[in-house]
Amino acid sequence: MEIAIDNNFVSFAGLIFRQITGIPMGSNCSPLLADLFLSWCEYEFMVDLNREEAKDFSSICRYIDDIAAFDCPNFVNKAKNIYPLELSLEETTRRDGTAPFLDLDIAVGQNFHIKVYDKTDAFGFKVIKYCFADSNMHINLGPKVLRSQLVRFARISTDIRAFEERMGDLVISLMEHGFAREILLAAYCRFAADFRGLLMGLGLTDINLERSIIARTFYR
Repeated sequence: MEIAIDNNFVSFAGLIFRQITGIPMGSNCSPLLADLFLSWCEYEFMVDLNREEAKDFSSICRYIDDIAAFDCPNFVNKAKNIYPLELSLEETTRRDGTAPFLDLDIAVGQNFHIKVYDKTDAFGFKVIKYCFADSNMHINLGPKVLRSQLVRFARISTDIRAFEERMGDLVISLMEHGFAREILLAAYCRFAADFRGLLMGLGLTDINLERSIIARTFYR
């Protein structure tokens, strides 16, 4: 660990610098080191709490340095007693009570409502994410991208409208990149047949509703 932390060098303007603060960006071991360090901070804090105090933190989950805190009011201030002060937390909860966490956009009411979160939606420019049909990549890559992303969208979303919204954006993007509508529609049909249970879990149980979604998505 000392080798990984204390022996990181960068070259700039003909000079060589050694990093003395933090962990190396992009190193294979960096995510593991960050997770271990934060886990130790949390252990040191939790071990001194009694059962009632610990209940305030029972609905918190963390993935490396991203934290989702449910039913823990004022967690940002409480975190100052958990993590070093150098690790400042940024509150991402919006005014309407929704909040992003990893690739989830979470709204909490009587139930959880979750849809896909993509931080590039807020960028002031268009982000090119997917391959083009006239590139050197195989033409089948476009339909495969569509299928894999639809599986992800269906597993994340809690209702069919959230799924349809993301699917529509993806189909438009792939069509703009030169992939034929018929090829993408065939890929959706294969996905729908193979993952019918996922779609039914989103409430897609009516064939007429599915036809409407296909029309809005592939023929708008």
